[in-house]
Amino acid sequence: MGNKPGEAYNMSAIAQRRTAIAAALFVLLYLLQVVVLMAPPARAATELGGLIADKFTNWDPAPNRGWTPGQNPNYFEGDVVPFSFEVAGATPDTSYQFTACFDYYVDPPSKDPAYAFIDLLPFDTDYSPTLRGGAISSSLEGASSDGSTIDSVTPVGVGSASCGADRIGYQVVLTANQAGFFVYLGALSARAGLITEFDAVVGPKLLFVEFRTVT
Repeated sequence: MGNKPGEAYNMSAIAQRRTAIAAALFVLLYLLQVVVLMAPPARAATELGGLIADKFTNWDPAPNRGWTPGQNPNYFEGDVVPFSFEVAGATPDTSYQFTACFDYYVDPPSKDPAYAFIDLLPFDTDYSPTLRGGAISSSLEGASSDGSTIDSVTPVGVGSASCGADRIGYQVVLTANQAGFFVYLGALSARAGLITEFDAVVGPKLLFVEFRTVT
């Protein structure tokens, strides 16, 4: 059967358009590949290390006490205990990470073994501590700060290499907004009903906490 008038021209034009479209798609895919290859890799967070200016402090709810270092006997089982530490000498717009380690299960001498801290919650869940610096500007999953952005909070579980046996840990990644700032964490202390394995729990006065980093 012969072609109708103009049919050969139309088919040639369609073939040319298809070729042009295929060429354009090839160029587009090539450019996308170049963009992906040239994109800078995600920056790894720097260990907070020696930038922690003080040992951990916890909020003492007793009158005229405030933020104090060391163990605190003035809490009850089931309380969320506020902790904080100061960072000094950070580089703004830099990501840092640290791991907060809390006693999870303790076996003190001459006492029955018991559970201690079991979860990370906002530091002001049960109490309203006086802030050590400015207003809180960022909070996420139990971590807060007044001069940095909390980017992520990742549980590392109990007995991890980061924290050691019988401790529960949380890796926190933050981005510094200024050179100095404070970080706040809340640790939930165990009580009967929160832990189903045993009824035995221990008051926060026997507990240990540290902010562990690689220096």
